[in-house]
Amino acid sequence: MEGQGKYTTKDGNKYVGAFEQNRKHGQGVMTCPDGTVYEGTWVEGKLEGQGKDTQKNGFVYVGEFLQDCKHGHGVMTYPDGNVFEGTWVEGKRHGQGKYTTVDSKVLEGEWKEGKFYNGCGIQVFSGSVVKEGTWVEGKMEGQGKHTSKDGEKYVGGFVQDNYHGHGVMTFADGNVYEGMWMNGLKHGQGKQTSLEGQVVEGEWKDGKIYNGSGVLVLPNGAVHEGTWVEGKMEGQGKYTTKDGNKYVGAFEQNRKHGQGVMTCPDGTVYEGTWVEGKLEGQGKDTQKNGFVYVGEFLQDCKHGHGVMTYPDGNVFEGTWVEGKRHGQGKYTTVDSKVLEGEWKEGKFYNGCGIQVFSGSVVKEGTWVEGKMEGQGKHTSKDGEKYVGGFVQDNYHGHGVMTFADGNVYEGMWMNGLKHGQGKQTSLEGQVVEGEWKDGKIYNGSGVLVLPNGAVHEGTWVEGKMEGQGKY
Repeated sequence: MEGQGKYTTKDGNKYVGAFEQNRKHGQGVMTCPDGTVYEGTWVEGKLEGQGKDTQKNGFVYVGEFLQDCKHGHGVMTYPDGNVFEGTWVEGKRHGQGKYTTVDSKVLEGEWKEGKFYNGCGIQVFSGSVVKEGTWVEGKMEGQGKHTSKDGEKYVGGFVQDNYHGHGVMTFADGNVYEGMWMNGLKHGQGKQTSLEGQVVEGEWKDGKIYNGSGVLVLPNGAVHEGTWVEGKMEGQGKYTTKDGNKYVGAFEQNRKHGQGVMTCPDGTVYEGTWVEGKLEGQGKDTQKNGFVYVGEFLQDCKHGHGVMTYPDGNVFEGTWVEGKRHGQGKYTTVDSKVLEGEWKEGKFYNGCGIQVFSGSVVKEGTWVEGKMEGQGKHTSKDGEKYVGGFVQDNYHGHGVMTFADGNVYEGMWMNGLKHGQGKQTSLEGQVVEGEWKDGKIYNGSGVLVLPNGAVHEGTWVEGKMEGQGKY
């Protein structure tokens, strides 16, 4: 093709203009299906010299081209109305140029491979990030300003794009730090003031208070009040965690150490001696539900001799190991019932007395290795009352059981069941007597009243009724 003509490709690109040797050559316009338009001078099929590139997304470039690339002097208008005018190389801003925003912020100087390299002005990034100052070899140097995407604002010195030297930072939570910076971190003398006016002042190191005193409010809401020596709290101070735990007392090496009191949001209070952050030695633990322990601690656990007062007024005094009653101790109820002896992992192990459980369960007698042995008493939660022998926590030997329905059995037991010679009398005076086996009448006679109200009257042989009887 030669001279003026039109050409449409199979994918919809349309060129109208001059041709030479079957190639776009001279003035012409290329329109793409997506709305992008290239217009200007073409040389051997490619844009060269002056031209215009209008993109579908609103970018408009007017200026010089080389081999289809923006190259030379040109003006780019961005979709948001901002404008760059300057030198381009192979499609990128490269060389002297000036970038002006719609609200007249100007960034002027040298660009390199698309980025600002040397110069000064205001640079606006996505996400509301704004930098204002001087750039040397692509990095901010000297005095400047920086607003981050989360709203933090810094005004002060820069070195190699980092906060460096004296500067003031207003944090997103309202805290303000004024003082020295190094490599982007608070470093040197400085003062930080919270939104509520709390101040911590002194020497900072690597972003943290190092030597100084005051009230430090952290971004997560935690509050430290006291004195810092080489980056750690020392001496008397206060510490409130983000979830509301409050400690008032002595610190050493940034840990609770010495006398202090810890109060929790639910009302629980720990007070006493702390060693390396944990309760050690004498202390007091007052729980929100009414449990109060006074005694020895080890590694935050009740350990050693101590007295626990329970919400119902009952009291245990004795030895604790790793938070559990373990060793010799005495448990006294408000109505003077006493259980005294050896405890193991929180349970009564060897000794005698009266043990009261939840649901009105009461055991009275002697315990050997955690189980009742010998003569004792047991009242169950449904009102059954047993008085007699025990072996391995089971009714065993001679005993009397008064059942919840009023029936009374007196006789022999084995492994918790009626077993051997015995007599059972109903509330109405009906009696069945003889040999029992595994909880049931086996050989005997009389009137047997069952818990469901059924009545058997007659003779039993090997667990079955035989001969004349009633049912």
